[in-house]
Amino acid sequence: MNRFYIIRHGQTLDNVKQIIQGHSDSALTETGISSLIERAKKLKDIQFDEVFCSPLLRAKKSLSIIIPYLLYPAEAHYSDNLKEIDFGVYTKQLLPNLKSAIHYHKTNPSKPYPQGESGEQLIRRVCLFMDAINQQKINKTYLIVTHFGVLETIVTCYAGGSFEDVKDHKDGIAKLTFYSDKESYLEWL
Repeated sequence: MNRFYIIRHGQTLDNVKQIIQGHSDSALTETGISSLIERAKKLKDIQFDEVFCSPLLRAKKSLSIIIPYLLYPAEAHYSDNLKEIDFGVYTKQLLPNLKSAIHYHKTNPSKPYPQGESGEQLIRRVCLFMDAINQQKINKTYLIVTHFGVLETIVTCYAGGSFEDVKDHKDGIAKLTFYSDKESYLEWL
């Protein structure tokens, strides 16, 4: 049995302005920092065997806020497989102006964003990461700090969750427990 605690980075200035970030970054807001501290307090007594994080600055900064609250901090590993989807030319554009384009790409996951990545590419890299970790080590506990798209991919692919479920809990903690390769359980903390 492996346990994964998955956290989306804290709210950023671009999130507030509804700007698509993808592989770009912006600073965390005070609200984002406060939310991270509250989530970190829920994790303080958990002994993590390993910590994984996206190398994008907003995720790394989020992890740096969480770590001091953990009684049992573990070494952090950074993986490109945990980056947000690459929105290509849509990066740094206003989300409300691109809702139809994003809907098109979500309903056609084989189509990459112009000069970016496809939904299938995101799913492949995230599942490659999760499967590699989950299959090589047994009875471990992991912390993952990542992005909305990666969190959505994990919840959808491994727990049968939905976009709406992740949207409703984006500032929570997803606890995904794998009992076997085919059986997992998701709860939100």
